Amino acid sequence: MAVREYMEHLRPDTLEALASSFRLGSAIQAGKPALGAHYVVYQLHTPLGDFALLKPRPFAINASYGTSLLAELHRANRIFHHLARHGFPAPAPILTMAGSTTATINGEHYAIYPFVHGRAMLRGNIRQVAEAGAALGSYHRIMGDYRGRTSRSEEPFPSRFQDRLDLFTENVDSLDGQPAALGIEASLNYFKDSLLDIELSLLRLPYENLPKLTIHGDYRRQNILFKGDRLAAVIDFHRSRLEARSLDLAIALADILPRISNGHALSLARSFISSYERIQPLSADEQAALPVLVEARVAWRAFRRIRRIVTTTDKKKMVRRARKFQLYVSHLRRVREIRSSWKHIFAEANSQ
Repeated sequence: MAVREYMEHLRPDTLEALASSFRLGSAIQAGKPALGAHYVVYQLHTPLGDFALLKPRPFAINASYGTSLLAELHRANRIFHHLARHGFPAPAPILTMAGSTTATINGEHYAIYPFVHGRAMLRGNIRQVAEAGAALGSYHRIMGDYRGRTSRSEEPFPSRFQDRLDLFTENVDSLDGQPAALGIEASLNYFKDSLLDIELSLLRLPYENLPKLTIHGDYRRQNILFKGDRLAAVIDFHRSRLEARSLDLAIALADILPRISNGHALSLARSFISSYERIQPLSADEQAALPVLVEARVAWRAFRRIRRIVTTTDKKKMVRRARKFQLYVSHLRRVREIRSSWKHIFAEANSQ
């Protein structure tokens, strides 16, 4: 509890030091922060307007995919500035009096950005989905010639998927008959059968030959903010890394499609891809890879649910997590049902 309270409330002397370092005049914290896996985000009220304050969580400061979170913060801030110079709607970090994008106060690191008053993209809103596709195309066009250092060291997605699959197999083996008791036996069997197909499909992909650039890495609805149907900003570039650009599309579509009825899902996929390809046409290999990557990304989220079932002894939590796993398996089932329609999606998107 002490750690949580420590993260939720900024000390007055910290706020004063931040206001001085970033030349904000004064600053007060507004409400509770958003707690992410590696970062805490606060909203600040200042005489100059509202700002978002980001700091790494204290227990994660030195461990994130082989690089410190401070290094990730600097790398993401360089991307923000690069995008802002090209007119892309990403809130560039505020500079300190010393000209840095971060300030270190009492051993902790902070970055400040203009606060974006917007709402997360609505999955079923075809205008917003089309706008998000066009924005991703613009982002990839701008980042195509980006020469900044990519300090995040990660294996390509297919390799990381295989690692997750191996861990999933270990977790399932440790369940010892619990799937039947939890009512997930049928879902688990379907999931395992699907994984065999996804694994083989990933192995067949010429992934290393797909066009690469510094992808966003977390292009999901909560990071695509709208005011009405107008794109307000794209945020959170802290998962960006050198990777096949088609993975960005897969991350977005895996977040949009599973919760939508199949007929509408096809329209949304067509709209997203069509808007993207008006700016950045996809190669034939990328079009072939995208359906597999979308399915793999949906399965990726189900892996974590099995892990959470294994790591708890609380029966109520176990039941809740089992239901969550079933939900993600139903998402995968829905995405796999439109597999035969992808060629039509690309054909119609290209014709538009």
